[in-house]
Amino acid sequence: KEQKIQITASTNLSESEVESMVNAAKQHEAEDARLRELIQARNQADQMIYATEKSLNELGDKVNEGEKSRIEGMIAELKTAVTTEDTARINSLTEQLQ
Repeated sequence: KEQKIQITASTNLSESEVESMVNAAKQHEAEDARLRELIQARNQADQMIYATEKSLNELGDKVNEGEKSRIEGMIAELKTAVTTEDTARINSLTEQLQ
């Protein structure tokens, strides 16, 4: 006794429709990568802001006022940059704060 199973597509997409969908996915690939990089940069910046603020609070008076003001200014600048989509600027400010 022989059994046969035939599998058919649930949608009948033409070759051109499939190709169109593949091309659309490729077009969005670059945008997806850019957004992924932006999100990663923002996360790293947020972590750096948190760690730096925590360190400043723990060190308290051990940091001279000039240095403390400079660091607080950098933190404020980075917080502003995080609200933008300028990945390069976010990364640059994060590195400077390290």
